[in-house]
Amino acid sequence: MTMRVARHDCFDRWVMEFTGSGPAPGWSVTPYGASTFLVDPSGEPLSPPLEGTASLDVAFGAWYDGTPLDQSAYAGPLVLRPGDTTEILEVRLISGFEGISHAAIGLAEPRPYKVAWLTDPIRLVIDVSTA
Repeated sequence: MTMRVARHDCFDRWVMEFTGSGPAPGWSVTPYGASTFLVDPSGEPLSPPLEGTASLDVAFGAWYDGTPLDQSAYAGPLVLRPGDTTEILEVRLISGFEGISHAAIGLAEPRPYKVAWLTDPIRLVIDVSTA
């Protein structure tokens, strides 16, 4: 898996790209009016707090890409702080527990967003409006 953030004309985009084959995992996106997160399974607040005044909690199910089960399928950075985006200030992979992983997206302010699955390769995409 890989994760990236990029600026576009009217939106900032976060992408989680899944390697391997098979159906897309289950997912959910929950908006919050603050950037406070509790980390599974401890229930402790995320420290340091996520950048921004609003956030999205992105949960996605287990994805088997052929990586041995005792190794992580994700080898990239756990924190992204893009320098050229205006709404997405920070993204952190914050937990993986009982087959569900969470990414926390810190936003400059509450904004409209849309979620899509793209194929070839399989990607979970969130576009956050900048207009």
